[in-house]
Amino acid sequence: DYLRANIRSAFTSGYCANGSIHKFFYVGKCLSVYPAYNPSGAAWMKSPVLSIIIPSYNHCRFLPERLNSIYAQLSLDFELIILDDASQDGSVELIREILQGKEYTLVVNTENSGSPFGQWEKGFQLARGNYIWIAESDDSCDPAFVSSILPDLESGRVALAFTRTMSIDDDGHETNNAYWPELFNRNFFAQNQLISCRRFLCDFLGARNCIPNVSSVIFSTQGVKREVSNAAQSAAHFRFAGDWIFWACLLLAYGERSMLYISSPLCLHRDHGSTTRIVLERNREGQRMREYSKVIQQVLCLQGLHGALTSLRALSSGWWDWSYHQYLFRYKPLFVQRLIGFPQGGIHLIGYWVYRTRGIFGFRRLTCLLSSSEPN
Repeated sequence: DYLRANIRSAFTSGYCANGSIHKFFYVGKCLSVYPAYNPSGAAWMKSPVLSIIIPSYNHCRFLPERLNSIYAQLSLDFELIILDDASQDGSVELIREILQGKEYTLVVNTENSGSPFGQWEKGFQLARGNYIWIAESDDSCDPAFVSSILPDLESGRVALAFTRTMSIDDDGHETNNAYWPELFNRNFFAQNQLISCRRFLCDFLGARNCIPNVSSVIFSTQGVKREVSNAAQSAAHFRFAGDWIFWACLLLAYGERSMLYISSPLCLHRDHGSTTRIVLERNREGQRMREYSKVIQQVLCLQGLHGALTSLRALSSGWWDWSYHQYLFRYKPLFVQRLIGFPQGGIHLIGYWVYRTRGIFGFRRLTCLLSSSEPN
């Protein structure tokens, strides 16, 4: 109110803030960043329905398709926030060229954040919409993606919704990669589902991340903005499993509110040489395994389940299979390390014993020890 009554002070404050902002990052076409006051008497700008956040890093080759897939969405009232994490491939210049004449926000880091999840909280702070879509810069989607999800969110029927994802290669051709959450529970993921957020957390996120692609999700921030920010802060500490812990924290905050899964493959995930899913050198894969182990423990704690016996009970009931298989395939442990379990720093130090015991008693054979192909 003070700034409205004192226009000169408002412009002075805005000029100082603008100078401070430019010390850290570039903001392009700031019209859609914050509600703007027009001295001629116009009201505060109307907030968009949807905030689309694009974290971008060295994906210059894929940006045209990503941006075209967003502007191809049907009847979409949105703001576009692009967060460049110090790209070195001309991404920033290309973004400015493609979006010339359009309203958007471009934030450019001078140094790389070191985590693909480190940008999320910054985007949430800039977002004005009640619903958020994190559209990764190397992915794409069907023109009906948003229109298939947003009506259920706006009606209050659901708090979060995601669609099945189809994998594509560098050139946009469909790959043979299976949608692996369906392999975990084929009946559930083969058809549309409406389920409580708490139940999905308990039944699916303790075993593995069954929301495998953030680009396939749109979620509400209504009533949980602080929790969304806190979840993003937790995710920023991870290099490989940040999205997993983010969804766990968010679903816990939603509680008994519903979430929607759409079995149509309306989202396209690109598998290429710089994706976080490729197999890296051994020390990086060791970090990945420690993160998986840590997330499993935290998801159990979020559900109020504590203690080693609880962890062992969960693992021996089937939660261990996927993470242990990933450990064998990615980390390629020595024989002694296989006997111990995860790399030093993990929590499942007797994982092999648990797995072997289950095989002895006939619950499941230890076939993955000899596996040489990537698990789904």
